[in-house]
Amino acid sequence: GLEAEADGLMALNKEKGEELARVAKEAEELRVEAEKVEGLVESIEELTAELTAKEEEAEGAKVEIAGLEKAIAVSEEARDGLEANVEELERDADKLNSALASVSEACERTSAALAEKSKLLQSWEESHAELEVSLEGL
Repeated sequence: GLEAEADGLMALNKEKGEELARVAKEAEELRVEAEKVEGLVESIEELTAELTAKEEEAEGAKVEIAGLEKAIAVSEEARDGLEANVEELERDADKLNSALASVSEACERTSAALAEKSKLLQSWEESHAELEVSLEGL
C-alpha cells in the first residue's frame, strides 16, 4: 500500500511537473505576446502623435489657404476696379479725340477763312495802290 501510494504520488508529482512546465511555457508565450502588444501600443502612440502633428499642419494650411483666398478676392476686386478705370479712361480718350477732331475742323475753317481774308486784303491793297497812282495822276 505504501509503495503504491508513493508511486501514485510520484505519478501525480510528474503530472504536476508537466503541467507546471506547460503553464511556464504558456506564461513565456504570453510574455512574448505582451511584448508584441507593447510594441504595437508604442507604434500606435507614435502614429497618433504623427497624426496630431499632421492635423495641426492641415489646420495651418487651411488658415494659409483662407488667407490666400482672401488675397485673391482682394486682387480680383482691385483688378475689377482697374478694368473700370481703364474703361473710363477709354471713354475719356474717345471724348478727347472727338473734341480734337472738332478743334481740328475749326482750325481748318479758320485757316481757310484767313486765306480768304488774306486774298481780300491783297486785292484791297492792289486796288488802293492803283487808286493812289490814279490820284497822283490828277
